[in-house]
Amino acid sequence: MAGIEEREFCFPDCIHLSQRYRCDILRVAQCVGEGCAFRQSETEYRLAYERWQKAISALSCEQRGKIVSKYYGGKMPHVMQEKK
Repeated sequence: MAGIEEREFCFPDCIHLSQRYRCDILRVAQCVGEGCAFRQSETEYRLAYERWQKAISALSCEQRGKIVSKYYGGKMPHVMQEKK
């Protein structure tokens, strides 16, 4: 029987995969794999974050204030703060 270091692991490229090969965001016993709707590579995450930054920056101060109070507990993420 091959040792654990000799086994070939086929886990997807996903930022949510922990060092113990478990999902950090879903409550599942093991990684679902490539078919997971939450699977996201580092590049996909970075691109989505950039789109989020642009969308937030395009909002008015009033709209950003509503989002901050509802989702961020009144503390503004650095992206949402007014540029001086």
